[in-house]
Amino acid sequence: MKFLSIALIAGLHIGATLCAPITAQGIAGRSTHNVISQRQNKGGNSNNKAGASGKSSSSGNSSGAPSADAVQQAADNFASDVSTVSNSLNTLGTTTDTATRKKLANAGFKAESDEDNQRSVLFAAGANKDANTKILDNTPTVLDGLSSIAKDPSDDNTAKQLQTMETARNANILPSITALTNSAFKATGVDATAQKFQSTTGSKSIKATIASEGGASSSSGGGGGAASPSKSGSGSSGNTQSTKGGAATASAQKGNAKGNN
Repeated sequence: MKFLSIALIAGLHIGATLCAPITAQGIAGRSTHNVISQRQNKGGNSNNKAGASGKSSSSGNSSGAPSADAVQQAADNFASDVSTVSNSLNTLGTTTDTATRKKLANAGFKAESDEDNQRSVLFAAGANKDANTKILDNTPTVLDGLSSIAKDPSDDNTAKQLQTMETARNANILPSITALTNSAFKATGVDATAQKFQSTTGSKSIKATIASEGGASSSSGGGGGAASPSKSGSGSSGNTQSTKGGAATASAQKGNAKGNN
C-alpha cells in the first residue's frame, strides 16, 4: 500500500510539472494577443487623429492656403484668360467667315477651360463661396457654346450661342471673378484691387453683321432689277416712234385732202 501511495503521489507530481508550462504558455498567449490588440487600437486612434488633422488642412487653414505670390499670379492668369474669351466673343459677332469663327471658338474654349485652374487657387485663398458657385454654375454654358460654334459656325447657330453665353457670362461670371479675386487678395495681404471686366457685345454685333450681309446681297439683286426701267424705257421709245409714225400718217392724210380739193 505504501508503495502504491508513493507511486500515485509521484505520478501526480510529474503530471503537475508537465502541465505547468502549457498553462503558462496559454496565459502568455492570451496576454500577448491582448497587447497586440491594444496596440492596434492605439494605432487606429492615431490614424483617426491624423485623418481629422488632414481634413482640417484641406478645409483651407493657414498652413494649406496659397501664398500671396500664388494668388497674384492666379489673378493675372485669370485676367489674361478672360481677355482671350472676351475677344473671341466680340469678334465672333463681327465676322462672317466660318473658318475664322472656328478658330476664335477654339481659342476661347481653351482659355475658358484654363480659367478653372485659376479659380481653384483664388477660392482656396479667399473662400468666397457665392462668387465661386456662380462661376462654377455658369462656366459650362460658355464652354458648350464655344464648342457648338466650333462645330457649326453658321450665322444662326453663332448668333444663338453668343446670346446664351453672354447672358450667363456678363451677369454672373465676370463680376464673380472680380469678387473672388478681391477676397483672395484680402485674405493673403495682396495690396491690389481686382480688375473689373467689361461685358461683351458679340450677340448684338452679329445681328447687325448678318443684317448688313443680307442687305448687301439684296442691293446686288436690286442692281439686276434696275434694268427693267431701261427696258420699259425702250418701250417708251417705241411709243414715241409710234407717235411719230402717227403724225406722219396724219400729214399724209392732209396732203391727200388738199390734192382732192
